[in-house]
This record gives sequence, C-alpha cells and structure tokens, in this order.
Amino acid sequence: LVEHLRYHDDLAGKKTDVGISHVGKNAILHCNSHDSLNNPVVTDWVNFMMEHYHPPTDLDNVLVLLPCSARKPYRMSKSHRKFLQAIGNTAFHEVMVTSPLGLVPRDLEETWPASHYDIPVTGKWSNDEIIRTEMMLKHLIDKNQYHTVINHSSMEFYISGIDYFHTSLGNNPTSKEAIERLRSTVASVQNNYNYKNRKHHRILGDNFRSVARYKMKNDHWLNDTVIKGKPPYWRIECNGKQIALWSNDRRGFSLAKSSIPILAHNKSLKEIVIKPKIQWKGDVFTGILESFDDGIISGDDLLVMQNSQPIGLARATASGWEWSTTPGMVAKGHQRL
Repeated sequence: LVEHLRYHDDLAGKKTDVGISHVGKNAILHCNSHDSLNNPVVTDWVNFMMEHYHPPTDLDNVLVLLPCSARKPYRMSKSHRKFLQAIGNTAFHEVMVTSPLGLVPRDLEETWPASHYDIPVTGKWSNDEIIRTEMMLKHLIDKNQYHTVINHSSMEFYISGIDYFHTSLGNNPTSKEAIERLRSTVASVQNNYNYKNRKHHRILGDNFRSVARYKMKNDHWLNDTVIKGKPPYWRIECNGKQIALWSNDRRGFSLAKSSIPILAHNKSLKEIVIKPKIQWKGDVFTGILESFDDGIISGDDLLVMQNSQPIGLARATASGWEWSTTPGMVAKGHQRL
C-alpha cells in the first residue's frame, strides 16, 4: 500500500491540476509520516513558495522566522501571542518554519493547507526537512530585498551577506530568555531603521492580496478597493459596492455578482467557456462546455464565459484532469449576470 501511495504521489505531484483549493474550516491534513513530504498538496505548496510567492509590498526588509504551533492559524496560539507581543512591530515579515510545508508566511496562515495540517512533533528535524526548508529560505531571500533575518525558530541556518541573528539559541522559543533576546533584537533593528507599523486594515489588505495571488491568477481585482466590516466578516468594497466577503468557513473569498466585470477585466480567475446558443441555467456539466483553462483544481472559483463575454461565476467540484472523462457536474454555478 505504501508503494502504491508513493507512485500516486509522484504522478500526482507532476500534474498542475491536482488537490483542492478550498476546504471547510474543520478539515485536517494529517501529516503522520516522512512520506508526507511528498504529498502532492505539500509539494504544490513548496513549489508555489519557491516559484511564485512574494511578500506584501514593502515588507521584504526584515525577515522574522518563528516556530509553528499546534493551533491554527498560528496567531491564535499562546506561543504566538508571546512572539507577537515581543516583536511589537507589524513592519517586519513573519514567516513560520514548519514541517512538512517548510515555510508559511503570516500573510498566508489562514489558507489551505497552512491552516489545516496536523503533524506529530518530536523536536528533531530530519535531514530532508532541513534541506527543504533551507532551499525554500534561500529562494525567499534571493528573490527579495531582505537586509536582516531574525531567526527565532529551533532550526539553525547559515546565512551570509545580510545581518543574521539567532535569538532562541538552543532554548525553548517560548522561554523567558529566548523571548527577551527576541524582544531586544527586534528593538535594536527597529532603532536602526525606524520602520513604521502597518495599520490594521493595511495588514488585512496585504493578507488578502497574498491569498488572491495564491488562490487566483492575480490580485489586480483588489486595486481601488477598501475593507470594511468587523471580524470575521470582512467586506471588500469597490466604489461603495461590495464585491467580495472574506469567508472564514472556506478560508477564502465569497465573490459577489458585482465582482464579475472586475474579475473579467483583470483576468483574475481561471475561465470556462459555455457553448454558443446554450442557455446556462443550473450547474456546469461537461456537455455544455466549449473549453476550459488548464490547471483547474477542485474548489477553484471560475469565471464563466460565453461568446467572449462574462456571464457568471462557478466553483469547481472536480479537478480539471477529470473533466474530459466524466459526463457529470464539474462545477457548481453560484452567480449569474
């Protein structure tokens, strides 16, 4: 069975339309063995982080590496409350060091799979875990403008060319000694550079843009928008009209009908094309499709097109590799113009 699992993960990891993009808030990705490093969901995350991820605007100056926590999202845990209090500055880019995902930026901590995995912790890193995390960290630093790295995780790194501080130094990261070193190091760096704190709605906007770049084709549809409301129901508005709602249940966006022209203009969603002369009324079945974009995965929001015009939104219920071989429903319609 393990042999078959490894063959499956190797084949699935080479596809671009495997896995799922959204899950319910109670879903769990169980990472119980070393083979979890090769889980297609995990390798897809690693590839995204190395090839496509970039930090929020102007946040790639000081990188703070923190340990993960059992509770997700991390910021809700007791340990991260201590870390956040010690850092006391929202101008630094916080990234969690964890297995099997390697690195998880704070701005993506609420998304699948970062907010849903569960792994038994032994306190020891395997060579494969160390190699993967070092490789991801090197890509992150090389592709951005960090001048300082503050490492408060339990994994040691050897970084040259920029200022590097290791603040846990073999102590438990939540110990008084380690927390005090973190606090004093952050204060010293802040005194040298005097970065301004980001306001709460700026942080929300940065996080939503990161999620959009991860879950969708781009974040351009968020230009000229404002965020209103109260947690956990954040409204995204454009010109006084709500175009999306942040959904805690699916750790993603619930898109309104008014978002369709904006999403189409910015080419922010994968597209499916309904055959001409078909009157689309219900869900999406392969029989009514003329074409569809590559790389669709289950849970993706999709822009429904017909005669080169946007006519609605749908949500994929199956990954694109299945679409050509099934006569059943492949996406559920949920908005129509």
